[in-house]
Amino acid sequence: MVVAKVGTGFHPERIRKEVRDAGFTAVDIEVTAVGPVSQDGDFLVLELAHEPKGLVLSGGEHFDDLAASVEELGQKIRVRGMLQPSHDDEPPGLTVEVWEIVGD
Repeated sequence: MVVAKVGTGFHPERIRKEVRDAGFTAVDIEVTAVGPVSQDGDFLVLELAHEPKGLVLSGGEHFDDLAASVEELGQKIRVRGMLQPSHDDEPPGLTVEVWEIVGD
């Protein structure tokens, strides 16, 4: 397990490349991220202070629970899930395996 320092960002597109360059294959990359959740069109986005600026929340065991909790929009939450690659101009995705409100 690799843990980034609190307050620093990460570059999801580089993670798989770094792992591949080291001679390994990353099947699943689990990420825990904290930030406010917002809606961008049809997407729920976990906003981040550093790069990437957000992760599109989609799929996972508890995505439907989060999506049904519209009162949570704008609140800071912690989400653990599997990192998904970027598509077109969209930010990377994150499945919602576990989530909780962490406050302001």
